[in-house]
Amino acid sequence: MDNSYVLSCLQAGDMEVFTSVFKAYHKPLCNYAHSFLHNEENAKDAVQDVFTKLCASPNLWGNIEDIRGYLYQSVRNRCLVYIRSDRSDIVKTEYNSGTDLLNIGASPDAVSIDEQKDLDFKIQYLLSKLPFKRRRVVQMYYYENLSYKEAASKLGLTKDTIKTQLSLARNAFREMRHLLRLLIGLSFFLF
Repeated sequence: MDNSYVLSCLQAGDMEVFTSVFKAYHKPLCNYAHSFLHNEENAKDAVQDVFTKLCASPNLWGNIEDIRGYLYQSVRNRCLVYIRSDRSDIVKTEYNSGTDLLNIGASPDAVSIDEQKDLDFKIQYLLSKLPFKRRRVVQMYYYENLSYKEAASKLGLTKDTIKTQLSLARNAFREMRHLLRLLIGLSFFLF
């Protein structure tokens, strides 16, 4: 179907077209949301929130040029709200502590003092591998609990630069975590 035709039907409140858009995008959007939230239920809720808002306000469709792009951007934004909100305590705790980046499968309840020290050491080691500016941004945001704006002000950077540096740090940690898991897996075969 033509994008502009679908948008005009959606703006007119055509529930059949809305249902077909929902069916076409629901699963891919849930997968996309899961990549942010790491929780299937929260991912489904984020996607549901976006579609609920669009269903309740058909006039919003009039401002959209690309359905797919708009839906993905809306879900991404909704996920970021979830990460920052109390509705997603587990995700918020993981992102704020940084331990999700190194978690190799132990549940938080089963972590002993020695394991916590080992985890702290690993986090500090990975932090030391980041470029200085990025490491400083991570420390200010996660350990000093400064907002984007506060960290930007202290470092003389823009809020967007702080967001970019945090995103790059998370990506670097994910890559390092993946490498760490591979190395741990190989060590079982070698020893």
